[in-house]
Amino acid sequence: MTGESEPLSSRPPSFIRLSKTIRTHREGILASIRLGVSNGRVEGLNTKARSIIARSYRFHSAKATLALVCKLLGPIDLK
Repeated sequence: MTGESEPLSSRPPSFIRLSKTIRTHREGILASIRLGVSNGRVEGLNTKARSIIARSYRFHSAKATLALVCKLLGPIDLK
């Protein structure tokens, strides 16, 4: 078991990189947790939209694809 006083450089490079990333983005990470913000809903909508677009390659126009996306996903509310 490593102690608090052990130098960071003796740890695996992936842990060093993770530690630096967390330190760099600490305020944003804490704000995200405090506010309950997540990009999960956006990612879910993106996945659904990509699936619809993949099914609509046979359509003759992008307008028809966009109409199908809007119809199937309905009004988008990210709250």
